[in-house]
Amino acid sequence: MPIKGRSAYLYLASLIISVGVLFGQSGKYTFLPTSAVSQKRSSFVKGGDVFGTRVFVENKGQFDSKGPNNEKIHYAYDDGVERIYFTSRGLIYEKIKNFPLSEKQREAQEEGKNVKEKDPEIHYTFMNWVNTGATEPTIESGEMQHHYITYGSAEYNSRTFKKITYKNVYNNIDVEYSIPENKEYGIKYSVMMHPGADPTKIRILYSGAVNKVKLNSSGEVVIKTPLDDITEHLPTSYYENQEKVASKFTLHHDTIGFEFPEGIQKNRSVIIDPWVTSVTTLTLNNLCFDVDYDLGGNAFVFGSFGYAKLAMYNLAGILQWTFSGILVTPSWSSQAGLSGSVGNFVVDKFTSKTYIGPGQGNPRIIRLTQNGVYDNFITPTTTLYQELWEMGFHCMSGEIFVLGGGHTSNLSAATINTVSATLNLSTFQPLNTAFVHDISAQCIDDAGNIFVYYACSNGPLNHKICRVNSTF
Repeated sequence: MPIKGRSAYLYLASLIISVGVLFGQSGKYTFLPTSAVSQKRSSFVKGGDVFGTRVFVENKGQFDSKGPNNEKIHYAYDDGVERIYFTSRGLIYEKIKNFPLSEKQREAQEEGKNVKEKDPEIHYTFMNWVNTGATEPTIESGEMQHHYITYGSAEYNSRTFKKITYKNVYNNIDVEYSIPENKEYGIKYSVMMHPGADPTKIRILYSGAVNKVKLNSSGEVVIKTPLDDITEHLPTSYYENQEKVASKFTLHHDTIGFEFPEGIQKNRSVIIDPWVTSVTTLTLNNLCFDVDYDLGGNAFVFGSFGYAKLAMYNLAGILQWTFSGILVTPSWSSQAGLSGSVGNFVVDKFTSKTYIGPGQGNPRIIRLTQNGVYDNFITPTTTLYQELWEMGFHCMSGEIFVLGGGHTSNLSAATINTVSATLNLSTFQPLNTAFVHDISAQCIDDAGNIFVYYACSNGPLNHKICRVNSTF
C-alpha cells in the first residue's frame, strides 16, 4: 500500500469511491447473469478468519525448505503472525524479526537513493515430546475445511484442517492439536490418556532459541525466546464424561510435565487441555486492502499480514481458496523486498483470472487461474517502472491496467498484454518531465472514463485527481 508519508485517509477514501463505483455500475454493464442474481447470498464472512489461515495446512512440498536440520514437515500453521511446523518429533516455532524502513528511508528510496535494508533475524524454537520410543507416532488429520491454500502450481494446492492428531506418542497416549474457536490466535493441544496410560511418561522439552523456561505465579509455563515468548497456559483436565480433574504443570531442569494433585482413576480416559500462544503483541492478520469480483458473482479479498494473500469466496459466501502470496517456483512474493511494501490486484471480470503485483522493487505481475493456480504468466522486470499501487480492469475494452510510478521516469501507468505478458508503459502527464508520478487509486464511471488519484512528492500532481485520456 502506498502510505509512505502520504495522507492515508485520502487514499482510503478514494479506494472506497473506487469500489463503490465499480459495484454501482448499471445500464450496459450487466455484471451478474440472471441465474446468479436469483441466488441468495449468505453472510459474507461468518467469522474473523477472512483469509482462512487459522488452519493446519498439509505439506505438499512447499514447506520442505523451511525446517532446519532437514526435519520432515507434515503440516504447518501460518496465519502471518504465528508460524509453526509439525514434524514427527514435535513442533518447530519460526519467529522472524523484520526491520522495516523508517519513513525517512522510504522517502529516500522513492527518490531513487540507495537504501540498505537490514536482513531479518530468524529464530527457531523446538518443542519435542521426550523419550517417546523408537517408533515415530502416526499423524492423522481431521475436520477438513472447504477451502485449500495455493502456492503456485496445482501440485502445491494444499488441503486445510482444523485438527491433527499424533497417535500413540506414548503408550496409550495421543496428542491432538486443534484451533480454538474462541481465540483469535494460538493453538490448543489435548493430551488424550486412554485407560492404562502413565502420565509420568509425558515430557515436553523446548530447545533451540530459548533463553529461559519458567513457571509463573499463575501456574503457566513461559518459554522466553529472543523474540516473543511462548506460553503454555494452565491446563484444564477432565474425564471423558467432562468430570473435572485437578491438574497442573511441573518443571524439572527445563522439562515440562503434568501432575494430578488429587490423583486420577487409571482405568478411565483423561484429557489434559492446555492452550499455547507464541505471540505477546498481536498484529492483526485479517486486514483487507482491496476487494473485487467477477461476472459469476465471486468475491475476491486481498490483504492479510506478512505476505499479502488473496481469498476467493463464491456467491454463497463460502471461502473456496486462498493464495498464500508466495510462489515456490519461480521465486516471487506479494511482498516487495524486506521493506514489506504491498501492491495490489485486479480480477478479469470475464475470465475470473486474477493479476497480482508487489508494491516496489521493479514489480513483476503474476496471473492466477479461477482456481487460484499460477498459470506461468509473469511480466518481465523493467527498471523504468519501480512501483505498483493500484490495478484496474476496463469492462469495455477488457484491458488490465497497472498504476504506480517510479523515481527514474515520469511513467505512472501500463497496460498488460494478456498473451505475451509484456507491459505497455505510459504517462498521463507528458509535459511534467519530473519523476515520481505515483498514482495510488482509480475508479471508472458508467461511460468507461478512468479517473486516477496522485499521491506523490511531485508537488504539481500531489493530491490531484486526473481524468485519463480515452486513448490509454
